[in-house]
Amino acid sequence: MTMIQWMKTRQVVVLLMTTLLITLSVACDDDDDDILIDNGGIEVLFTECIEDIIAADSTNTTIDTLQTIQRQNIDGEWHFWLNTGAIAYDGDEYIVNEQCDTVCYYAGWIPQECIDNYAFNEWEIVWP
Repeated sequence: MTMIQWMKTRQVVVLLMTTLLITLSVACDDDDDDILIDNGGIEVLFTECIEDIIAADSTNTTIDTLQTIQRQNIDGEWHFWLNTGAIAYDGDEYIVNEQCDTVCYYAGWIPQECIDNYAFNEWEIVWP
């Protein structure tokens, strides 16, 4: 093996090892986007986006501040009702999934079809 062949082989080996290490570091990155909150004996696993909603609300000075966050399990996924009290004056209150995608909302005067997926008495307060 000539010196040039040896150097090319070494470069390939280094490139392959680097690629393997990067792949392993990404694959083994544990998902710490979830934040565990102990809320009066109820342990709630909030995703980072729910935490962001709570943090943003803490600086909110409008009337639509969060009063509670309530959850309900729908087909194995937690849905969170962001209760601002807006339905009391015909406003909307949003229900989001664990990724903070809006999946439904309570409307003060126009019932949404998706609301039938939820049992009103089965909401569990998880915040504050």
